[in-house]
Amino acid sequence: MKYLIDGPLVLPTLAAGETLYSWCASVHRRTCSLSSIQISQALFGSPHIARLHDFPGHLTELKIRTAGLLGDEKYLALRHTLLGYFLTFIPAARGADLLASVIRSSTPDIKMRLGIPASGVGGYHPLKCCQECVHSDIQKLGWPIWHLEHQLPSVLVCREHQRPLLLRWEPTTPVHRREWITPSVKTSAQLFEIPVNSEQALDVLTRLANFSAQAASLSPGEMQSEKLAQTYQHWAASNAGLSKGRSLRHSIVVRALNTSFNHIANTLSEMGPAACNLQLAPLIGTVARSTPKAAHPLKHLALISCMYESWDQFWSDYRSAIQRSTARLQEEISSTQSHCKLNTTAQFIQLVQESELSIRQAATAVGISTTTGICWAKINDLPFTSRAKKLTPKFLEHVRELLRVGKEKSEIIRLTKISSVSLNRLLSSEPDLRAQWLSATFECHKKANRLKFLVVLNAHPELPIWRLRKLPGSGWTWLYRHDKDWLDSASARFY
Repeated sequence: MKYLIDGPLVLPTLAAGETLYSWCASVHRRTCSLSSIQISQALFGSPHIARLHDFPGHLTELKIRTAGLLGDEKYLALRHTLLGYFLTFIPAARGADLLASVIRSSTPDIKMRLGIPASGVGGYHPLKCCQECVHSDIQKLGWPIWHLEHQLPSVLVCREHQRPLLLRWEPTTPVHRREWITPSVKTSAQLFEIPVNSEQALDVLTRLANFSAQAASLSPGEMQSEKLAQTYQHWAASNAGLSKGRSLRHSIVVRALNTSFNHIANTLSEMGPAACNLQLAPLIGTVARSTPKAAHPLKHLALISCMYESWDQFWSDYRSAIQRSTARLQEEISSTQSHCKLNTTAQFIQLVQESELSIRQAATAVGISTTTGICWAKINDLPFTSRAKKLTPKFLEHVRELLRVGKEKSEIIRLTKISSVSLNRLLSSEPDLRAQWLSATFECHKKANRLKFLVVLNAHPELPIWRLRKLPGSGWTWLYRHDKDWLDSASARFY
């Protein structure tokens, strides 16, 4: 196996619940003769990725270089890094894009795209460990590991041993760090126990840790902001916190949750450099209203753990909120469609019979397609002259050839006079043709944007890259999103 270094790496087994960062540190410890940069280069093809303890990237490269020893790269991202915890609360489509980015390459703006800087919780994610778990790991494995569950931002105590975690604060950023941070039980200025002031606080924080682990095990996008808001409103209604007009009674809800929430907020505020300020009333106003705003997972989990005694109870209410929402939506759609169809059909018939409009004119006037208008005319025995066009096999094959070479839809419509409806219908009915068209258009865009970028590079060799990429027509944005490896290579030749 090729590792880009002299001699093979010694690859230990990735323990259940172990962070990828912890496993990389074990590789370094067992290989001995290499630097952390060499280890990262050998595993990920990048000199710094291995030391990113929260969101490492290049996971496909890692899988290739370790011959699949660690398993599927998607599973690695979701169950051995912090990404799965955050993606649970991110819309599924956006989460899939983020997951693909992390698997394929590095994503330096991952925290920005997850909304972490704007959350007020903090984006550094200091490493945490449990003293009892450290001793247990040494007995079982021979060395301590960083447990992913302990690294979740909303986990402040070890739920297995019910004791506060030790927080390790490292002022050096991962890319500038040259040594691995390993779990330890020796407290210092950088390693200190998270303050938990009472047994009641420990109970609440243990429940929060349990809920956090449950949430982190869910699939991306499974926690939806709107459904969570409905769940919070359902809890409020069960605790006299919702008015007859379905408005939250903030004072009642705050009073009911304040004691438990203060235990969490006070602990978070006393975590030294990792401290954050969590306030109950603004949080409720943000996540529990009819049109909720996005919030950090820690905020949702803190609220849920104060409202519910068990995860099963919360999950039952959450699933009920989804079912109620789905049933209500289907009922509204059915009612609206039925009402609109009756009104629209009557108006269409009137325009054809009394105003003597053609089928196409009447269909356009009521906002339906001409095809639907023809169907309605046949159903209601309205006289009309058929003007249907036939797309011959020769014509369609010409359109297919234009699609296969990557022509844009607008260009094909201009050249062939085919309607956009017929063109879209052709693409949707022939998946292989659609795949060929998408691939060809991607290649066309790639060639065009590469050419634009090279032209700009040659025209302005004196400009730094950060200024050059802002020039109009440089193609930099498209290349950064879709062809980053080539972009980095092309930029390196000039700078």
